[in-house]
Amino acid sequence: DIMSIYFRFEVSEGSVILYVNRVMKAIKNKKSEFIQWPKDNNQSIIHTGFQNIGEFQNVRWNSFYFN
Repeated sequence: DIMSIYFRFEVSEGSVILYVNRVMKAIKNKKSEFIQWPKDNNQSIIHTGFQNIGEFQNVRWNSFYFN
């Protein structure tokens, strides 16, 4: 939260809010580079990766069904 950042780095609350907003805006402007729907063979690779994590079993591509 903002207060923990404020105390940890000893900057004003206003500065924390300013920099958090700048970072969020930068991420938003780059969202198409960071968030993409997988294409072609990448779907199965990503699907396998989530299954290997262990909490994402039975995820089905091209639907919103999660078992």
